[in-house]
Amino acid sequence: CQALERLGVEYRDHGVDNDSESCDYPDKAAEIAAKVQDGTYWRGIVIDGAGIGSSIVANKFYGIRAGLVYDTLTATNARAHNNVNMITLGGQYLGLKVVEEIVRIFIQTEFEGGRHQRRIDKIQLIDQEGRK
Repeated sequence: CQALERLGVEYRDHGVDNDSESCDYPDKAAEIAAKVQDGTYWRGIVIDGAGIGSSIVANKFYGIRAGLVYDTLTATNARAHNNVNMITLGGQYLGLKVVEEIVRIFIQTEFEGGRHQRRIDKIQLIDQEGRK
């Protein structure tokens, strides 16, 4: 949250209040994905144990392109090439500095378009077909 504050990004924290409090990541990932899907949120970030399950859940929502990001290179690729609107992070495996840098990249990196747009269009078609 401090990284978002330093970037001047308004955010809403849907997390737990302490490390000992249990949380079911599918519920939180679905909650965030729904908010991104309906336009309430511009983008979404979910940090859980490994980030894998939250990515799976978020990608069940039509129009969501959630990427499991684990370093600055995948964060850049996720935004620049895949135009992700959500990222998921494995908090058990990433240090605070890495998380902060990934968040900065996710917020500040623009989609490159060009040849990547053709691929995003294909992803959207697959997403639409999957709804049938």
